[in-house]
Amino acid sequence: MFEAIRGATSVENDCPKEIIDKSKELIENIVKQNKINRIISVILSVTNDIKSFNPATVIRKYLNIDNLSIMCFQEAYFTNSPEKIIRIIVNCESDTKKFVYLHRAANLRKNALEKFNRESV
Repeated sequence: MFEAIRGATSVENDCPKEIIDKSKELIENIVKQNKINRIISVILSVTNDIKSFNPATVIRKYLNIDNLSIMCFQEAYFTNSPEKIIRIIVNCESDTKKFVYLHRAANLRKNALEKFNRESV
């Protein structure tokens, strides 16, 4: 079944090492928690305070894919938006659909996430 699996993580500092580590942790958790048969495309967004490294580069390397569409956008800024957040949508064929929100990003959709993941088991 075609699914759009969402997730997000946060970094404390805009530095390449932390962006690499947190992006890798995010995609690893998405892959571990879902039964993904085929990834079709990946869309990422970052808040405007993340500039030192592109998380799409991490995802491409981790998944070892050169022929997959991966895009990374800077998200719109809104008053009181959380800072230093990396969001992801994995468009895929999957038997499951479990969203993954890590670190400070776990607060973004906590109630909806808990309810959704309970219902999709």
